[in-house]
Amino acid sequence: MPLDAYVARRLATVSDVPIEELLTDQAQRRQLLEGSLDDRDYTPPTVVMAEEQVNGPLGSIRVRLYQPHGTARRPALVWAHGGGFIGGSLDMNEGDLVCRELCHRAGAVVVSVDYHLADGTTTTYPVPHQDVLAAYKWTRANSRHLGIDPERLTLGGASAGGSLAVSATLDMSDRGAPPPARLLLVYPALHDRLPDSPEVLSKTGSLPRGARILGSTTDYFFSAYRGTQTDTPYLSVEHRDLRSLPPCLLVVNEYDDLRASGDAFAAQARADGADLEVYLARGMVHGRLGMTPLVPEVDATLTELARFVAAGEAET
Repeated sequence: MPLDAYVARRLATVSDVPIEELLTDQAQRRQLLEGSLDDRDYTPPTVVMAEEQVNGPLGSIRVRLYQPHGTARRPALVWAHGGGFIGGSLDMNEGDLVCRELCHRAGAVVVSVDYHLADGTTTTYPVPHQDVLAAYKWTRANSRHLGIDPERLTLGGASAGGSLAVSATLDMSDRGAPPPARLLLVYPALHDRLPDSPEVLSKTGSLPRGARILGSTTDYFFSAYRGTQTDTPYLSVEHRDLRSLPPCLLVVNEYDDLRASGDAFAAQARADGADLEVYLARGMVHGRLGMTPLVPEVDATLTELARFVAAGEAET
């Protein structure tokens, strides 16, 4: 279908310059951010919030808890925001607004992870995914205190956060640790080299470069994440056996270069025998959860994510 009309109007403010170049200039960076946000008034659900500190490989990690009203033994989600491994925060819409919405819609406890951001030198692989892993283990270990069922605990993330969620899950599998019950991947970056896809390019080729995840952009982000590390078994899903992954929901956008990564992951996961659902967000571009549910497809996607997080309740 055509690009969503409101999204198209917002993209009109984005420069036709690769993201990695825009990020070097403060004015261009602000323009890029504004083009990915919804400028209309929207009030997200009110939920109970608190913050905790979790021990990670580089010390303390902040996690933000979103708790619904209701009885104990609720489903739960550990969530990692996106930002190309080098940016993003708990306060961005892809962090705070998404967590509020999923807490409210799924009746779930949501734990948002303020993982250390990669800088290419002092903070690199594997620290970010180990931070996410530490937050997941903390959530599981504190399940009774949090009022959640540890057997209904989902791990997920968006974009780079999706990559970290997969990395943490594969790490757990290799170590024989209990994996999450479910895996939620929203337009994830799963390959350090973007797979070729003429089908995806036919959709994204007309977008301004500042709204795209080009091969050079992927190289830029993953280079900062990798740093000088050479032993990086969890950096990319390429050549990994995915049969050990728990049931997974993969969300891809119709107009998103990272859809090529998602499509390749889906083909690989199915060939390996993994349990996988795929949801295509039509008319949407990368990073769209930075907008609000006033965009109909954002609202539909949040409903689908909430269904997946809460679904474990009916199965137990």
